[in-house]
Amino acid sequence: LWAAGIGGFEARPVTSVAFDRNRIEVLRLVLTAVCEPLFQSADAYDPWKSRWLETATGTEAPNARLLFSSLCNVVFSYDPTGFGVPYGGALFSSEAPSILLNLSAQVLVALLDFGGAPDKAKDDKKNIFRTFLAELDSGETFEFAFEGFARLLNNVHEALNTTLPGSLAQIECSQELLVLLWKFLEENDKFMPHILRHCDVTRLVVPICFLMYQARRDPAKVGLVHICTFLLLKLSGERPFCVALNKPFLLRLPVDLPLFEGSHADLVVIALHKMVVNGGDKLSPLYNCFLTIMCNLSPYAKSLSLVTSVKLVNLFELFTSPRFLYQNATNHVYVSLLLEIFNNVIQYQYGGNPHLVYAVVRRKQVFDSLDKLTLPVAVADAKGLSAGGASSSGSSESRVVEQSSGGGSEQSSSTPPKEDAAKEAAEAEDDEANPRQQQQSEEEEEEEEEASSSDEAAAASSRSQADDDEDVVENNGSAVAIATETRTETPADAQQDDASQQQTEEEQPPKAESRTFGEVERAERQEKLSSKYPGPRFVPTQQWLDRVKAELPLNTIIRLLAHLGPQIEELVSLSEFALDETAVLDFIKNTTMVGLLPVPHAIVIRKYQPNAFTSLWFTAFMWGVIFLQNTQLLPLFDGAAIKLFTVSVVN
Repeated sequence: LWAAGIGGFEARPVTSVAFDRNRIEVLRLVLTAVCEPLFQSADAYDPWKSRWLETATGTEAPNARLLFSSLCNVVFSYDPTGFGVPYGGALFSSEAPSILLNLSAQVLVALLDFGGAPDKAKDDKKNIFRTFLAELDSGETFEFAFEGFARLLNNVHEALNTTLPGSLAQIECSQELLVLLWKFLEENDKFMPHILRHCDVTRLVVPICFLMYQARRDPAKVGLVHICTFLLLKLSGERPFCVALNKPFLLRLPVDLPLFEGSHADLVVIALHKMVVNGGDKLSPLYNCFLTIMCNLSPYAKSLSLVTSVKLVNLFELFTSPRFLYQNATNHVYVSLLLEIFNNVIQYQYGGNPHLVYAVVRRKQVFDSLDKLTLPVAVADAKGLSAGGASSSGSSESRVVEQSSGGGSEQSSSTPPKEDAAKEAAEAEDDEANPRQQQQSEEEEEEEEEASSSDEAAAASSRSQADDDEDVVENNGSAVAIATETRTETPADAQQDDASQQQTEEEQPPKAESRTFGEVERAERQEKLSSKYPGPRFVPTQQWLDRVKAELPLNTIIRLLAHLGPQIEELVSLSEFALDETAVLDFIKNTTMVGLLPVPHAIVIRKYQPNAFTSLWFTAFMWGVIFLQNTQLLPLFDGAAIKLFTVSVVN
């Protein structure tokens, strides 16, 4: 064994820099020998074609179990902290241990990947490394692997969040670790249940959210966002994972996330919200996955924070805006998922989520306009976008889609009432989303940034329907099969509210002010966007509208608004002075909706299902990472001959 762990926890193998350097050269040789997948085209890719990999992973391969255990142990036992003191890693005179870590992770995922999807194995061929991974079953082994994943993945943000600059060395194999984590979740049926039951799975959630958030605007890291999304989608299909996200989130990550006080569920929702409104153009195929993750965890979210609640309603406004809703005939699926999120929280976690209920009531006109949508209004809105981007009268005036905290920006310059309402909503959201936590200048900067990004997201949604010539590395990332599982639970089973976790924050009254430079800039941006992407790809029909009405679960929301809306308005009118938000939240918490809402629906959980497209995507992504990590002065691979993906050299 190269290190203690799997296959010998009590072993004390001899280690030295000379041994590490020899192992590095051997692993480089192995990578070079098994790189045949790089030189197969994606269209004709055969996961069983490589003779080198077939021999290395065959049942007769010598020392295969020893190699598997050694590679796993080198990865999971690596300590980036050094001796546990600042700059402890700098005490090593050689970089051999970190290089050995990188190459061990790369060789291990390359060997485990051979053979394609797990359900496509051939009778006469078998990957012995997958067999070894599937046979792991001891709790000690799973704890060892989980601690290794958690320690190394959290190192990425911990190294950027130190008091002394550069005092903690940052690993360079985070993407390989994510692929390896995926392999463990996919190949071993006992690993995920064990870590969900016996480990703190939030230690994996934090680095996954950090990595995808950090990579959201970098076109070169689209694959990193995809694999983080797939991991969250895989985990969110399990009830213990969703329940574990209620653990309070107390860290401060070195990113510009909005300040909030809440749980890890808040972290996931806020990060995914940012992926939609402030992500790159190529993330639009993942919107369905983002919303599915939030939908899976929503029935178990005990208490969503004020910031998270506002972000969710902002997403609803964004996806119901004409620019999104009428881009193609299937965009209403996003709205349906968001409505299901609201319904899950209202039906199963009403008592602990007054912030979300209040945010929904404050946007009553958005839900009403969607519920009362008629074909003439839909056609007029769609044609208005085609004519110049300005929405027609009708439901457009009642649909306020000014997203100050993270949604899209839809504003008509010809209708002053709508403009005033949009400004008022935007200002209220600013006060509501980050009360007493940020300076006004920071709020305005974030507002302009997210409004701009939401316009880009709407345009990206349109462009993604026409980009049929994407290569496999980018296109197959969206080919995710999601199976639906109906899980029936009573409200008492799912609603485990703790009054001590409920939060109340005061809302600052909106301030009347003139049209700001940011609003003028956004209006100009809307005109440019309308001229560049002139309008929807289809005109709504009665058949489309009937299907949308049938698929949108609006009944629960409309009943809630019909009952709470008038009561809150009466509460405000009876108050002699400006009503404090705390009083409204207390009123919502003390109001029961039993007997007023429909019978609680069964909880629907959507799970990831393996398929050939995602298997090929993982192969292309994995080899792309390996190729980029080995482009040193003497590269291991000939970039000009690679066919699995396109290699572009940027000067």
